[in-house]
Amino acid sequence: MEEFYRILSLDENDIDSYINSCFILLYGMYYPEISLSNDGGEIYQNWINPDTPYLPSGSRSKGFKIDKQFIKDFIIDTKDKFGKIPIEKLKVKLTEDTIIKWFNMYVQMYFGPLYDESKRKEIYGYGLLNSVGETLNISELKGLNVARCIEKSAALNAILNFLYIKSSLVLSDANGVGHAYCLVNTNDKYYIVDPNFYGKDSNGKGIHYMFEINPHEKYCSFDPSLYGDNESLKVYYEFPCEKMTGMRQ
Repeated sequence: MEEFYRILSLDENDIDSYINSCFILLYGMYYPEISLSNDGGEIYQNWINPDTPYLPSGSRSKGFKIDKQFIKDFIIDTKDKFGKIPIEKLKVKLTEDTIIKWFNMYVQMYFGPLYDESKRKEIYGYGLLNSVGETLNISELKGLNVARCIEKSAALNAILNFLYIKSSLVLSDANGVGHAYCLVNTNDKYYIVDPNFYGKDSNGKGIHYMFEINPHEKYCSFDPSLYGDNESLKVYYEFPCEKMTGMRQ
């Protein structure tokens, strides 16, 4: 949490140098590039280390990378939301769980609340095999309503890692289809944090898909209908339990 308060104290002129130093510390001199599968279409293992590069698949001719502009947007927006409140007051008011839930919502709103499949195909160049190997910066997707689970979860995972909250990106199964989400270890507890769903209870209050799991189980589910929301938002997760202890700082 101290790194969160540190970014609130950054002077505007210091943001770029701060990001540069953190990127080198976290990633070295290259930035993570992420895709669902290799150029032969073979899906990678369920567990994805956030600093491992992946080649784009045939149906996704461009990959994406977590770029500095995305992190800069995040820092500026976080300062706008919390920066006017005294830090000592925030430390009393905010828990790490609350902060992570805000990050979760931030990622959803950053990319846009809707989804445009045709625009996504246009941006990623589906079928344009001559562009295999190209990558785009994830900040280029801001507000375009084209991001899906892989981009949203990779972005959230990058934020958490950037602030030294233990998180890993998981590619696994949910509701019978491939799905990406974050697995977070904080305060000696494990959480699934999924920026791809958002429900509302019977009073209209938002339900974040962040919930504690048993690290020894292989399946779990989250049912927002218990809170008054539509049962169609229920999600069943499958994850590689043997990797629970392999989370990256």
